[in-house]
Amino acid sequence: MSDLTIYPAALSAMSVAELAALAPGALAEVSQHLEELVAWTKEARAKLDAALDALLDVRLSDAIL
Repeated sequence: MSDLTIYPAALSAMSVAELAALAPGALAEVSQHLEELVAWTKEARAKLDAALDALLDVRLSDAIL
């Protein structure tokens, strides 16, 4: 995602009409980058959840001892 031409701050500030006025290639680029972001976010969330679960397991084990 390092080759962005429409940056997230600009994207979030754009209205629906402004997005609709983008060239088809730009819309495709935005869509692809958003799909990549969703996939990255899901992966990062899963890793964080696993780390939190592991931490909780350790703390529960320590509390039982």
